[in-house]
Amino acid sequence: MIKDPFSILTPFKDKLSVTLFTKEDDVTSDDQVGDNVASLWQVHGNKIIEVDSPTSREEQADGLVTNKKNLILSIRMADCQPILAYNPESNTVGLVHVGWKGLIAGAIPEFFMITDPLKSYVCIGPSLCQKCAIFSDPNNELPNVDPKFFDENNCVDLMGAADKQLVDLGVSADRIERMTDCTSCNPDKYWAYRGGDREEVKAGHTNVLVCYLK
Repeated sequence: MIKDPFSILTPFKDKLSVTLFTKEDDVTSDDQVGDNVASLWQVHGNKIIEVDSPTSREEQADGLVTNKKNLILSIRMADCQPILAYNPESNTVGLVHVGWKGLIAGAIPEFFMITDPLKSYVCIGPSLCQKCAIFSDPNNELPNVDPKFFDENNCVDLMGAADKQLVDLGVSADRIERMTDCTSCNPDKYWAYRGGDREEVKAGHTNVLVCYLK
């Protein structure tokens, strides 16, 4: 468990709690992260919902946003990018799960249709580094990602592509903090679908990012 993993949010510790659950925590169910949890049936898409009460992986979506205090938002990941946005002016927080499919589907722009990118602090948890994000034909598989994020080995800088989307949407670069840990390169620390944990991940073992407004 990594409590308050993002230093950029330190000024808001009295308003916002953030925790990253990793492999050692072996989280497989919502009740392991707390009571009053809002979670999703994540589908690698671009649907974002606003929530004001607990949900139990019922709605198919990949992001959730709330302004309700003490409602724990939760997303699960095992290589995909977990993105948190906090708007201190409206005291609104949201999480979105962004895999490569969500990246090309526009999950990030859809997320910021609900939470204002100009006023948000954005934090991104561990995910695949470029050398571990190998594709067979990235030009066809990721048609709306700038080829500058592809290398000669068909590896894709998914982190860089996501960061570009954030900045293009208006998020200030000095309000973005990213954990650069690669899930696949750190199999002892994180669950990683591409890092040897495929069957375990299919069975529900994942890293989990949670947050709530105090």
